Amino acid sequence: MAQNYLIVQAQGSDCVQYKDVAPGYRIGSNGIVLSAWKRRGRKGFGNGVESYISDEWKAIRSRPDADGYLVICLCLDTKKRIYRRVHRLVLEAFVGQRPIGMECCHLNGIPSDNRVENLEWVTHKENMRHLMDS
Repeated sequence: MAQNYLIVQAQGSDCVQYKDVAPGYRIGSNGIVLSAWKRRGRKGFGNGVESYISDEWKAIRSRPDADGYLVICLCLDTKKRIYRRVHRLVLEAFVGQRPIGMECCHLNGIPSDNRVENLEWVTHKENMRHLMDS
């Protein structure tokens, strides 16, 4: 796991904080995922491509899963890829690891709104109650 340090960027009147979530990946307090991974061709004919971590960070695209929650693919090395829901990455980075028996709740009921102020850890019962109320 990468160092978990804080980077702050001002965007207009909003201040977005970024934390490392994996080597070459950062998550913003606004739910945006950044990647520093790049690919380049190896020298010589037919030698394929190599991946490396650059100094340039770019937003990567997330896609909704069947339930409407945004998911991203993290490539941890050239062969291992893991898929993670963005809301869980945000909560783990900015609030802390998921307590046993808890799950993520979107306070406004919109599964694609992954701002840290819209998320919290709750029990399944509280999450279902919140879902019915919104």
